[in-house]
Amino acid sequence: MTLIDKYVYTTVRRLPEKMREEVEAELRANIAEMLPDNPSEEEVKEALKAMGNPVTLAERYRGEARYLIGPAVFEFYLLVLKIVLPVVCIALPFVTLMQILTGELEGEFVFGKMLSDIFSGGFSAFTWVTVIFAILERVKFQGKEWPYTGKEWTFDDLEQPKEPGKKRVGYADPVADIVFAVVGVLLVTVCAKYLGWYDKGADGYVITPLFNEARLAGYIPFVALSAAVTCAVRTAQLIWQKWTPLLTGLEIFRRAVSLCVFLFFVNDAALISADFLNAAAVAVPAETLARSISATAKGLSVLAVTGFVFEVIKHLKRAK
Repeated sequence: MTLIDKYVYTTVRRLPEKMREEVEAELRANIAEMLPDNPSEEEVKEALKAMGNPVTLAERYRGEARYLIGPAVFEFYLLVLKIVLPVVCIALPFVTLMQILTGELEGEFVFGKMLSDIFSGGFSAFTWVTVIFAILERVKFQGKEWPYTGKEWTFDDLEQPKEPGKKRVGYADPVADIVFAVVGVLLVTVCAKYLGWYDKGADGYVITPLFNEARLAGYIPFVALSAAVTCAVRTAQLIWQKWTPLLTGLEIFRRAVSLCVFLFFVNDAALISADFLNAAAVAVPAETLARSISATAKGLSVLAVTGFVFEVIKHLKRAK
């Protein structure tokens, strides 16, 4: 695919479907008029630079916005929804379920409340994301100059229908990592009190917490930092959609931060509450359970380090 093909594609993909064919023909004609016969690569680049930022050019073709979320940001809007809605629709029912088990929530219509929480939470998330993107669609801000970077566009930014397999980021892994990062933060903050040993009492289940609350509090900033780094790096990958040396370096850094937090977290024996070990002793002796947890932590650590090494090698090979 030539530079002209990439430039035209980058422009027209942000236009409504019915406009694309006509605008593509017009763009190619305008570019051809600016070039001599058998133009060199430098002459092509000069002509395309004179045409300007393809995103800005697409905005001029679209004219006055007559839609809530326009083509320029619609793809990214869908990506944000795919991240936000699963997190909300998983977290809210989980919290409701834990409240039911612990007796904090009683009544005959608890299942209805769970459905209501999913609907209201999902609708609120959808509404706020839509409102934010509708505002961004109508407000010119620096980060929109080249999609979300605030920098002048370059020829390396031009898009094409499909990147070569090994250079393409894809959507599934980044979205899944962002969802798991957010869920992880929720588990050690909002939902931590629901993780533990459940004993059925007269008024519902009584929970003996899995974690030592004071010890866990010291890890929350680091878990939040790891999640923030994951969300930031994975979001950048979703935007650029191709592996560059910078994104490769950021991905290795992200994995290193996550690995360090994970290793400290799972290998901290003091993190497990002594009350939990005693409560679970009705099923498994406390010493046996403690040894099992320690062995599991060591096994997970080996797997995590091994996986990190393989991922680093894979990314370094891809960067060549």
